[in-house]
Amino acid sequence: MFRELPAEFRLPIVITQHLQESFMPYFAIQIALLAKRPCDVAVDRMRSLARVGL
Repeated sequence: MFRELPAEFRLPIVITQHLQESFMPYFAIQIALLAKRPCDVAVDRMRSLARVGL
């Protein structure tokens, strides 16, 4: 699905997945590689921002 998104698609994408905390960074890296865009693990009160200039 992520590979099909056009490069000009810049809106934030939210993925919810129940994982062990220790696995979350690895999951985020896998998503970033597949999607070819940044991926962050959310933290409490984190705001969703569109990144520009990717």
